[in-house]
Amino acid sequence: MRFAHSHSTFFCITLVCFPIISYSSPQGQLVDRWAKRLGKELNDLGLIITKAQEIEDRYKFNNAQVQKKDPEKILDEIVGNVTRMLNRKMEAIKCIVHFAEEEAENFKGNSSAKFTYHSSKYSSVNGEGVELPESIVNNEDMYDPMEFNIDSHFYNIAVNTSYSSVHVPTNIYDGSREAATAIQWSEALNEVFQKNYESDPALSWQYFGSSTGIMRHYPAMRWVIDASQDAFDCRVRTWYIEAATCTKDIVILVDSSGSMLGMNKHIASMTVYTILQTLSNNDYVNILNYSVSVNYTVPCFQEKLIQATPENIETFKLAVNNIEPQGKSSVEQALLESFRLLEIYREKRNCVKNCSQAIMLITDALTKNYTDLISKHNLFNNGTEKPVRIFTYLIGKEGSNLEELGRMSCRNRGYFTLVTDLETVTGAVFKYVNVIARPLILHKKYPISWTHAYVDTHTHTEKNEPFRLLTSAAIPAYNRTANVVGNVQLLGIAGTDVTISSIRQLTFPYKLGVNAHAFIVTNNGYVLMHPGLRPMFKKKPTPNYNSIDFTEVQQLDDNSKPRQLAKILLDLRAKLISGNRGVMRDIPLKYHYSNMKRVSREAFDFYYQKIKNTPFTMALALPNRFGYYAVQVPDEIDKNKHARVSIPSFFEGNNWKIHPEWAYCKYHYLEGHEFSQPEHELLHFLDRMYHKNFTWAMQYSSSSINEESDEDANSDTDSVECDTETKRLRQDDYYCDKELINMLVFDAKSTMQAFKDSWTFTNDREESLFKRYNATLRFVATMSGLTRWEYIFGEENDTNREEFGDKHPRAIDETWYKSAVLQHQYDIKSFVYSVPLFPNTVDNMLVTGSYAIFPKDAGIEAPASVVGFQFSHSHLVKSFFEIAVSNKQCGECVACGDNLDCYIIDNSGYVIVSHINNHTGRFFGEIEGCVFQSMLDLGIFGKLPIYDYQSMCYRTVIIVPKGDKCNFGLRKMAHIFNWALENIFWILLKLNLYQAWYPFKYIVTSSEHNENYVETEDIPITEHDDLEEDKTHIFVPCDHKKNIYILNQTSFLTGPGFPDEIATNCPTKRYFINMVPKSNLLLVAVRFSYTESEIKFTTKPMKIIYEDNMPHPCQKLQLNDLPRRMLSGCFNTHEDEEIISDCGYSTAATQQSIRIATQRFRTSIPGTGRGVNKWDRYTEFHNLTKTLSAQKSALQHHLHSPREM
Repeated sequence: MRFAHSHSTFFCITLVCFPIISYSSPQGQLVDRWAKRLGKELNDLGLIITKAQEIEDRYKFNNAQVQKKDPEKILDEIVGNVTRMLNRKMEAIKCIVHFAEEEAENFKGNSSAKFTYHSSKYSSVNGEGVELPESIVNNEDMYDPMEFNIDSHFYNIAVNTSYSSVHVPTNIYDGSREAATAIQWSEALNEVFQKNYESDPALSWQYFGSSTGIMRHYPAMRWVIDASQDAFDCRVRTWYIEAATCTKDIVILVDSSGSMLGMNKHIASMTVYTILQTLSNNDYVNILNYSVSVNYTVPCFQEKLIQATPENIETFKLAVNNIEPQGKSSVEQALLESFRLLEIYREKRNCVKNCSQAIMLITDALTKNYTDLISKHNLFNNGTEKPVRIFTYLIGKEGSNLEELGRMSCRNRGYFTLVTDLETVTGAVFKYVNVIARPLILHKKYPISWTHAYVDTHTHTEKNEPFRLLTSAAIPAYNRTANVVGNVQLLGIAGTDVTISSIRQLTFPYKLGVNAHAFIVTNNGYVLMHPGLRPMFKKKPTPNYNSIDFTEVQQLDDNSKPRQLAKILLDLRAKLISGNRGVMRDIPLKYHYSNMKRVSREAFDFYYQKIKNTPFTMALALPNRFGYYAVQVPDEIDKNKHARVSIPSFFEGNNWKIHPEWAYCKYHYLEGHEFSQPEHELLHFLDRMYHKNFTWAMQYSSSSINEESDEDANSDTDSVECDTETKRLRQDDYYCDKELINMLVFDAKSTMQAFKDSWTFTNDREESLFKRYNATLRFVATMSGLTRWEYIFGEENDTNREEFGDKHPRAIDETWYKSAVLQHQYDIKSFVYSVPLFPNTVDNMLVTGSYAIFPKDAGIEAPASVVGFQFSHSHLVKSFFEIAVSNKQCGECVACGDNLDCYIIDNSGYVIVSHINNHTGRFFGEIEGCVFQSMLDLGIFGKLPIYDYQSMCYRTVIIVPKGDKCNFGLRKMAHIFNWALENIFWILLKLNLYQAWYPFKYIVTSSEHNENYVETEDIPITEHDDLEEDKTHIFVPCDHKKNIYILNQTSFLTGPGFPDEIATNCPTKRYFINMVPKSNLLLVAVRFSYTESEIKFTTKPMKIIYEDNMPHPCQKLQLNDLPRRMLSGCFNTHEDEEIISDCGYSTAATQQSIRIATQRFRTSIPGTGRGVNKWDRYTEFHNLTKTLSAQKSALQHHLHSPREM
């Protein structure tokens, strides 16, 4: 309301009033005239240059109709499409397993005989040899040469699709019996690999990871990691572990008593790191260290099982590295706490029989018997149920009490392992995988596991495409020759990769429409596919990219504080992961776009449905304001074919593009059908449509896996139809999306006339207007992904200019397209103007204007296309200041620049025009803080905080020289310690444990340079900031907050606006403000003041500081307790497992006795005067070995006997 008060009025919001000073406002009237004139000129220019009315009329002329969408039908189509694709991948790996089990069972080869194979690391490629390591230099003839060609389907990597090649881990000798056998029998998999590829050429990498560590992959390729640095082992990859063990709850107990100092601590740490590397998002873990007392290694993780996400794993690693051994050892309280914690989670999930739980005890000694304690907490139903497995790792060469540790494992369905040195860590840890897999093998089930999203780093090269986001399907294979009662073995795991981009192509984005999206959520509530997921930062994967929760990418518009989870969002998340079908409506969201620089308040409706045979849920998010209507077009293809009209004629010239990420028409086999650009591929198929044998075919037909049942995917591999001739595709087979092509043809026909001829001016005023603003380009983009453009003055001949279509080919996904459609809700006749934000220079800057076309039909409308134009920013500045001059009839009025600083800002508050050039693209609140504060107070702008939970901070590590001469001894010790760690590092490289080195890397650097590191405060950083990691700067995950602002346009369009001069809280700051008609722009004229505003606003990110300065990732701990959907196909028990005798103790006891005998043998060197002669020692050693071997069965019986431990 307004109150008259002499020459002033007051604008009141609730109970707060702000002065609006009026001087009869002649200056205000003049500013208003400036805004109106600028608005008219820009609008006239826009309507003329874009031919917006002509294009809109074409929709009606060509019989387009507006119809209501059926989101549930669209969801069914998308889910069906994706399900068929994923089922084909599952068929492929089931065929691999079927063949693998048969070939391994029937293999009669001699593992000791000479053989050859295609080695991914050591075979020569195209005649170019490889420098072999010294240890295998004599085996050169063992590696068959390979011939490669660049293959467009396999990401432009050089491959050979005629055969597979084999990767052997660095720490495994390919001539050993187990590895040699696996390499030889698995060569027969070449046949099934090729047949799978012929049936589904969209298959990515196929592979079989053997339990021996060798991995055969198809097609053959050169391993991109140098052999000397290669630490890859398929057995610790997520797809392998998840397929073998399903989900797990694990508590790791680490002995931190004084006896664990020195090398024992390093071995124990590496054991922990390796166990952690085998865990994934579906697993839960915690680590306790014990001596006299028990401590959680990460305090904020206390009394919880923590999801084993990559960032949590790194947190555990760093905590383990900081453990300082001291005091005596007592594991009793640690065991009690472990059993208590695991029991809580069993009851919470109600999964006594299906929860796979384990305690992993890492120690160098056990001081007493814990039979009674374990029996009380782990024996139920008269000893028939033991919910928790116990795995024990005896550390070091002087480890004692083998029998007690052996009993503990053997009596509790676990495994005992002796870990004497770093070389034995990987093998020791991996044994637990085979033990946990036993119930699965005994049940003879073949559950298919799907991994969380991960970045493909092992097939990436600098020459091919950027890093790809993948999920992998994997299935276990069993060793039939060993799988008899009492001895079950995993043969290996078969798998294939599925790119997230290939799934996204099947979601019909053209049916969803602008600002709508499809996304996938996993059983853990994490996003597998989402437009808000940002897995990369500075071309590297972010630490938490594959564990981004759904609640972290949806910005609820409810005034929530950071990490505050509203009930409506939690309800939506729970429904998404439930596996049920449903819809939730009217979810208020802060819809951000343009790299979180712009925002709109929108309400979305969510539709969701489970993807059968997977842990995934597909969902659609539709804006309920304009997302329910779409333009429906007639059958243009048949119509034009019957009329003998050439459809390719609608696509003449080179000034058009189609959406590069959408599948219009494609050959199944990309190799041999390469096109230099998608437009050439489209024209090729438009020509083919006139052939008599042209048919419309889908990319995926039905599969032998039932799309309606989750059980069928877990059935045995015999149910799959392998090697079916009818499934194989021919070289020239293709698929086309008829509905998308039809829309594209309609759009091309409707926009062709407006862009057919070179631009000609109809009158002098028109030409003058173009030249006044130097309008050089016009364009149109449509819902079918078509973009056309034209340079007005022949700029297409400028070879130095990047084509508009090359910079902006993504149509409905471009910022100017989204903005124009959003603007339509405020003013259906307005253009949206923008400039590049935070530019390095304003030289040759262009202003982009865009306008949304909404055809109407029977009173309803739907977004169909966006037209637009570009013009010179410098000409806009010049033209505006020519308009903003004083008026002779107003003696007290001043022009812009004469005691009046004038700005044109957009609806997000970014500066378009200023009297100072370098203001352009900056946020207005940074420049005129007092004025912008007033705008916020008056409700002209609203603030919408955006929380970014995928962001990074820039941490500076300051190097501080260590003390003076008094510290010389300590420095020498630091050098010695560093030397030891460096030697450990080189051993780790050889042992596939290099990733475990991470916690030590700053220790090494610090001692090497005789300096200390001090971490400084984290600085928020964005993708576009010119900062890189180096020795003293690292990127670390942190949470950001951005304040984004939005103009309240209705206050100008439907209200009186603000015609008078407005005062601010800064005494000398007053301003006028007017909406530029038919635009998203504001003209702000500020009375000149020598006093610089002390108030500053920014849209740049700020690091969120939580209570108690809680470190990352502790501040997101509440996500750990959110509900998950249990995976199907998990098995924890089988009645025959008790018969299996192998629990590691007899092997470990034999190994230790042999080691002791070997040490005694080595000390008996003739001539030293110590012991008896060498031959007598050898005889003693030989006899001892025979005795130990004979005692093996007795030991096994002893450990498994029913008497108490």
